[in-house]
Amino acid sequence: MLYLTSYIHDAKFSIARVRLRDRILRIPMDRDRWELGTGVGFLDVISTVLTIQPVTSISWKLKGPHIKKGQRPKSNRFIIGALYFGESFWNSTENDEEGNNLFELVLKDHWRSQLRIKVPDTFSFRLTDIPVDDPGHHSTLAH
Repeated sequence: MLYLTSYIHDAKFSIARVRLRDRILRIPMDRDRWELGTGVGFLDVISTVLTIQPVTSISWKLKGPHIKKGQRPKSNRFIIGALYFGESFWNSTENDEEGNNLFELVLKDHWRSQLRIKVPDTFSFRLTDIPVDDPGHHSTLAH
Protein backbone atom coordinates (compact mmCIF):
# COMPACT_ATOMS: atom_id res chain seq x y z
CA MET A 1 0.00 0.00 0.00
CA LEU A 2 2.87 2.36 0.75
CA TYR A 3 4.17 1.84 -2.78
CA LEU A 4 0.81 2.71 -4.34
CA THR A 5 0.28 5.69 -2.04
CA SER A 6 3.61 7.20 -3.07
CA TYR A 7 2.58 7.12 -6.74
CA ILE A 8 -0.95 8.51 -6.40
CA HIS A 9 -0.50 11.16 -3.69
CA ASP A 10 -1.91 14.47 -5.02
CA ALA A 11 -3.36 12.74 -8.11
CA LYS A 12 -6.56 14.35 -9.43
CA PHE A 13 -9.61 12.62 -10.84
CA SER A 14 -13.18 13.36 -11.83
CA ILE A 15 -15.74 11.74 -9.52
CA ALA A 16 -18.02 11.21 -12.53
CA ARG A 17 -15.41 9.04 -14.30
CA VAL A 18 -15.01 6.46 -11.50
CA ARG A 19 -16.44 3.15 -12.76
CA LEU A 20 -17.26 -0.11 -10.97
CA ARG A 21 -18.26 -2.78 -13.44
CA ASP A 22 -18.05 -6.58 -13.10
CA ARG A 23 -16.27 -6.18 -9.73
CA ILE A 24 -13.47 -4.15 -11.37
CA LEU A 25 -13.00 -0.56 -10.20
CA ARG A 26 -11.31 1.82 -12.65
CA ILE A 27 -10.27 5.33 -11.63
CA PRO A 28 -8.74 7.42 -14.44
CA MET A 29 -6.58 10.18 -12.98
CA ASP A 30 -3.80 12.65 -13.68
CA ARG A 31 -0.82 12.16 -11.39
CA ASP A 32 2.51 13.85 -10.82
CA ARG A 33 5.41 11.67 -11.89
CA TRP A 34 7.52 11.98 -8.77
CA GLU A 35 9.59 9.02 -9.91
CA LEU A 36 10.76 10.82 -13.07
CA GLY A 37 11.42 14.35 -11.84
CA THR A 38 13.07 16.52 -14.49
CA GLY A 39 14.76 18.79 -11.99
CA VAL A 40 14.15 20.86 -8.89
CA GLY A 41 10.67 22.40 -8.96
CA PHE A 42 9.50 20.56 -12.08
CA LEU A 43 7.18 17.55 -12.25
CA ASP A 44 5.72 15.83 -15.27
CA VAL A 45 2.01 14.98 -15.15
CA ILE A 46 0.69 11.82 -16.78
CA SER A 47 -2.74 10.29 -17.19
CA THR A 48 -3.04 7.01 -15.33
CA VAL A 49 -5.72 4.43 -14.57
CA LEU A 50 -5.87 2.83 -11.13
CA THR A 51 -7.57 -0.58 -11.35
CA ILE A 52 -8.61 -2.47 -8.21
CA GLN A 53 -10.23 -5.91 -8.25
CA PRO A 54 -12.31 -7.64 -7.08
CA VAL A 55 -14.41 -4.85 -5.56
CA THR A 56 -17.69 -5.63 -3.82
CA SER A 57 -18.97 -2.03 -3.58
CA ILE A 58 -17.96 1.60 -3.34
CA SER A 59 -19.45 4.49 -1.37
CA TRP A 60 -18.78 8.22 -1.27
CA LYS A 61 -18.60 10.49 1.79
CA LEU A 62 -18.34 14.00 0.40
CA LYS A 63 -17.25 16.85 2.71
CA GLY A 64 -15.67 20.27 2.51
CA PRO A 65 -16.58 23.93 2.07
CA HIS A 66 -17.57 23.33 -1.56
CA ILE A 67 -20.26 20.80 -0.51
CA LYS A 68 -23.68 22.13 0.49
CA LYS A 69 -25.81 19.78 2.59
CA GLY A 70 -28.28 17.88 0.40
CA GLN A 71 -26.75 19.20 -2.84
CA ARG A 72 -24.30 17.83 -5.36
CA PRO A 73 -20.76 19.17 -5.07
CA LYS A 74 -19.91 22.22 -7.20
CA SER A 75 -16.61 20.62 -8.12
CA ASN A 76 -16.39 17.14 -9.58
CA ARG A 77 -12.66 16.96 -8.81
CA PHE A 78 -11.11 14.74 -6.14
CA ILE A 79 -7.46 15.27 -5.16
CA ILE A 80 -5.97 12.27 -3.36
CA GLY A 81 -4.45 13.17 0.00
CA ALA A 82 -4.21 9.68 1.50
CA LEU A 83 -4.89 6.00 0.87
CA TYR A 84 -5.31 3.70 3.86
CA PHE A 85 -7.04 0.62 5.24
CA GLY A 86 -10.42 1.46 6.79
CA GLU A 87 -11.49 0.51 10.29
CA SER A 88 -13.03 -2.73 9.01
CA PHE A 89 -9.54 -4.04 8.15
CA TRP A 90 -8.91 -4.64 11.86
CA ASN A 91 -12.38 -5.76 12.94
CA SER A 92 -14.03 -7.22 9.85
CA THR A 93 -16.87 -9.65 10.46
CA GLU A 94 -18.09 -9.66 6.86
CA ASN A 95 -17.08 -12.29 4.28
CA ASP A 96 -17.60 -12.62 0.54
CA GLU A 97 -19.12 -15.69 -1.15
CA GLU A 98 -15.70 -17.45 -1.16
CA GLY A 99 -15.23 -16.88 2.58
CA ASN A 100 -12.61 -14.10 2.24
CA ASN A 101 -12.69 -11.30 4.82
CA LEU A 102 -14.09 -8.04 3.45
CA PHE A 103 -12.74 -4.62 4.46
CA GLU A 104 -12.53 -1.11 3.07
CA LEU A 105 -9.73 0.76 1.38
CA VAL A 106 -10.19 4.50 1.80
CA LEU A 107 -9.12 7.21 -0.62
CA LYS A 108 -9.31 10.55 1.19
CA ASP A 109 -9.01 13.95 -0.45
CA HIS A 110 -7.66 17.17 1.02
CA TRP A 111 -11.19 18.29 2.03
CA ARG A 112 -11.79 15.01 3.97
CA SER A 113 -14.12 13.55 1.35
CA GLN A 114 -13.73 9.80 1.00
CA LEU A 115 -14.15 7.08 -1.58
CA ARG A 116 -14.61 3.87 0.43
CA ILE A 117 -13.82 0.71 -1.56
CA LYS A 118 -14.96 -2.65 -0.19
CA VAL A 119 -12.58 -5.46 -1.17
CA PRO A 120 -11.75 -9.01 -0.02
CA ASP A 121 -8.36 -9.65 1.55
CA THR A 122 -7.30 -11.19 -1.80
CA PHE A 123 -7.67 -7.93 -3.78
CA SER A 124 -5.10 -6.66 -6.27
CA PHE A 125 -4.35 -3.31 -7.85
CA ARG A 126 -2.62 -2.04 -10.98
CA LEU A 127 -1.53 1.46 -11.93
CA THR A 128 -1.29 1.90 -15.71
CA ASP A 129 0.17 5.05 -17.25
CA ILE A 130 -1.46 6.19 -20.51
CA PRO A 131 1.03 7.20 -23.21
CA VAL A 132 0.89 10.88 -24.16
CA ASP A 133 0.38 9.91 -27.82
CA ASP A 134 -2.94 8.15 -26.99
CA PRO A 135 -5.33 11.13 -27.38
CA GLY A 136 -8.42 9.05 -26.59
CA HIS A 137 -7.26 8.45 -23.03
CA HIS A 138 -4.89 11.30 -22.17
CA SER A 139 -5.89 14.20 -19.91
CA THR A 140 -8.59 12.43 -17.92
CA LEU A 141 -9.91 15.61 -16.29
CA ALA A 142 -10.58 17.25 -19.64
CA HIS A 143 -13.10 14.62 -20.77
